[in-house]
Amino acid sequence: MPREWRYCPWCFKAASGTVCEEPECNRASMRTSEDVVPSEARPFHGLVVDWRYRVTKYVFTGGYGAVCWAYDRFTDRMVAVKFLCKEPTAVVSDRVRQRFEREATILGRLRHQNIVRLHDVEGIRDGPPCIIMELLRGSDLEITLQNRGRLTPTEAIQWLLPVCDALQYAHGQGVLHLDIKPSNIFRHQNPSGDEVVKVLDFGIARIRGGDLPQGQGVVRVYGTAQYIAPEVATGQRPAEASDLYSLGAVLYECLCGQPPFDGADDFEVRQAHVENAVPPLPEDFGVPQDLVALVFCLLEKKAGRRPRSAREVRHRLAQILSRLQRVDGSQPKPPPTDTNIVRVHQTPTPTGVTEATHAPQTRWRRLKVFPLLGAFIVGLLAGIAIARADACGVRIAGENLRQTTPGIVCASNGCDRTTSLP
Repeated sequence: MPREWRYCPWCFKAASGTVCEEPECNRASMRTSEDVVPSEARPFHGLVVDWRYRVTKYVFTGGYGAVCWAYDRFTDRMVAVKFLCKEPTAVVSDRVRQRFEREATILGRLRHQNIVRLHDVEGIRDGPPCIIMELLRGSDLEITLQNRGRLTPTEAIQWLLPVCDALQYAHGQGVLHLDIKPSNIFRHQNPSGDEVVKVLDFGIARIRGGDLPQGQGVVRVYGTAQYIAPEVATGQRPAEASDLYSLGAVLYECLCGQPPFDGADDFEVRQAHVENAVPPLPEDFGVPQDLVALVFCLLEKKAGRRPRSAREVRHRLAQILSRLQRVDGSQPKPPPTDTNIVRVHQTPTPTGVTEATHAPQTRWRRLKVFPLLGAFIVGLLAGIAIARADACGVRIAGENLRQTTPGIVCASNGCDRTTSLP
């Protein structure tokens, strides 16, 4: 099999070695075509940002801009670059720049294993504004649902437990995400092979207590219609419970295969979140009742009726997951009891002979125990009588300790019914 050519992520030259020998490349590690596309007629390809980052691959265009892969020549690593425009020469409005600065400010303060990490910010004053983030390899929950249709309850919980951790941390820092949805939940495979779920896109995040921006007398509604909380859809001040509602909508979609409310008209979908009852989950999908109850608790119209925190949601999900794993047999079975061990060595009952045949012998053996039990009781009562006659094992009025029956309560007035000592 021919050896795959590798490319320098800075000069794009192909070679079969492990590093590029060109002086300007600082011995950059050669990369495969997965990281470097040497020639591509796509926006931003080959663009150098701040003489440090070079765009090596165009990924996709989103609602606010483009996402690319780039090479960091200072650290010799690949990074993700999120541009806040769709063309390098595009004029960026003040509103977009404000959004960009807000996302960079919020994301730069968050340091959590389940939140995508920000490395750098460029283009604040001139050039295309962009955010440099850690490069994630894997797939998001949206792609998983498109391929699978829906998930099992166990799989859904395993996807969303790390999201609860990320939200609890962000809320503790006073940050509201306000756009929790499947495309912003990513399962990343790190270089060691371990998988970790990351929450992405804090572009419309807000600091707790802040109002949603307004313009020309109209309240701007931010978020994705299929997952928006009722209070956010009506322009009210968001809170932690708003993120929990979105989390409930994602959990509903994981279990059902579609969000609770959907349609072509975003306005009608938002109104459905405010006015319509949540459709019940199909019974034949096999969703446990305690998980169904949690979904509908998260999707309560009034924020005060939802769980109090992401930590509470995580706790309930973890309990359900533990029970599901026990039911599935993934937990170790308890060791056999003594009765079971004895049965292994018992002589099997002959065919045609019932258990009643051996009953008289069993009753006779039990009768032999009664004389021994009576003797034990008589001895115990005698010990109690002796203990009441002697002093207990505590010092009384300067007397020395005297030995008596251990474990018996002393009846002497000066001992306050002290238990005698051995």
